[in-house]
Amino acid sequence: MSFVSCSLPKSFRRVRIIDDDINMRKSVANYVHDAGLTPIDVPGPLSSLRSFVVWAQKNADGAICDHRLSSLGGGYANFLGADVVCRFYQSRFPALLCTNFSTMDVDIVRPYRRYIPVLLRPDDLDPDLIRQGLAYCRDELKGRFRPERRPWRTLVRVEALEEQDKPKMAIIVLPGWSSNERIRLPLDMLPPKLTRGIKAGTRFHAQVNLGDEDPESLYFDSPELD
Repeated sequence: MSFVSCSLPKSFRRVRIIDDDINMRKSVANYVHDAGLTPIDVPGPLSSLRSFVVWAQKNADGAICDHRLSSLGGGYANFLGADVVCRFYQSRFPALLCTNFSTMDVDIVRPYRRYIPVLLRPDDLDPDLIRQGLAYCRDELKGRFRPERRPWRTLVRVEALEEQDKPKMAIIVLPGWSSNERIRLPLDMLPPKLTRGIKAGTRFHAQVNLGDEDPESLYFDSPELD
């Protein structure tokens, strides 16, 4: 993962560690400590999503969050980490999403991806990436985007619908990005006025980060009919 040149201010110190696996929290905390920051353990169970997002920002400067927060069945949380990081972003609070992705996770996270500046896999964690990732989040919240995260208005063409899936999917092509790549887009990402008549051949525009070469990292913001 590449980053623009940016750094954390000296006042940025305290980082909450959000994960339903206590051993993973301890492991991430060690990396955070080695990054020169202060880890804050967040044991469960967590409160409602709205209450937790407000609480977690108090006396903290940032967060590192797992995606599947109930994978161990211990009642840690009843929401997904992608939703947490999305809401942190909307509150202008820097946060990293740290998870191993499956194909299903890509579909689930896609609606949140616009608001997840940095996604790390646990095996890639190290102190430098943590500092750089959090610094990059701060920069994006100030409007300074990496080339692969900058949004561009572009044409989206629907190739097919997979309505038997849950959630229902549109298979789309981005001619301005790649005419050969097919991407799965959850229909519930799109506004009702667009999905009511959607079919193969439907075209619309959206804000997409066309500079990213990885289809899993593409986001779709502000979709609208011509």
